[in-house]
Amino acid sequence: MTKPASRMAMRSSNLMDVSYTYNFGPDNTPRKIAGTVKKLGSNYQNATVAVFRKSDLQLVALRKPDSNGNYSINGLNKDVVCFVVAFDSAKKYNAVIQDMVVPK
Repeated sequence: MTKPASRMAMRSSNLMDVSYTYNFGPDNTPRKIAGTVKKLGSNYQNATVAVFRKSDLQLVALRKPDSNGNYSINGLNKDVVCFVVAFDSAKKYNAVIQDMVVPK
């Protein structure tokens, strides 16, 4: 027997753009995770940013930063705890991980 899911995958024409909808709870306020990818102190766009839910390692979003290295994942539940991994697309640097990220 399977449990009903509280999230639904949304299709996109951009393969790097996977987003999910969540049940937001009583205050029904979606939150976001946003940041900037940097390489040697400078903003860096040649990366892939993956956001995972910490509780079950479920992929929440996959993004390419904009030309200034900025990324944003919108529409998240305020109670979800994530970790963010940035991969260098040029494969010259190791992945960088930020743990215990909470949408604001």
